[in-house]
Amino acid sequence: MKKSPEISYLRNRLVQCPIEFQAEPILKNGSIVKGKLSTEALYNDTIYFLTRSYPRDKKSINLMESKENRNHLKVVAILTYILHDPIFQNLEIPESKVYDFLFNHLKPYTRLVGAHEFLNHPDRQEELCRLLVKYLSILPEGETQEYFSDRMSSLDSVEREAIIQKTIKAQKAAKRKEEELLEAMRRKEAEEAASKMPRE
Repeated sequence: MKKSPEISYLRNRLVQCPIEFQAEPILKNGSIVKGKLSTEALYNDTIYFLTRSYPRDKKSINLMESKENRNHLKVVAILTYILHDPIFQNLEIPESKVYDFLFNHLKPYTRLVGAHEFLNHPDRQEELCRLLVKYLSILPEGETQEYFSDRMSSLDSVEREAIIQKTIKAQKAAKRKEEELLEAMRRKEAEEAASKMPRE
């Protein structure tokens, strides 16, 4: 794994994200176009900054208007700002990894966490920075792989949501089983009561 700056360095850069990178992303609804910030331009500029060449092929970027996509593209913009740091220029990061992280791997997280939380909540700031370096196969300076993995697991919003949903599912199953048991007991009691009734 390649070495990156400490997570604290990346978090400081994150909280300094300029207001321009927090503008509304361009979204399309048929012929109607809303927003000001071009995700395509940000992505192309980021790739040029990292590799000194623009993407060879036009990348597929979903610009359809939706609440979910709006949040996703706002987080993408924040990450392009983080990546526009000279520390990343010498790490030889492949374009394919950057694209896959920003537009595929990141989506489950932006479905759960708002861009404002990634900007303002300490744990979510750290989570976003760790997600970035994790997917780009970069180990933060001063950390072992074991510590990095443990810390990432403790912050992971997707993992936490999966545990919550699993717990809820188990609780519902237990409640359903309890209700079925009570119903069976009531039926048995009713049958026993009926069998004891005097017959004419």
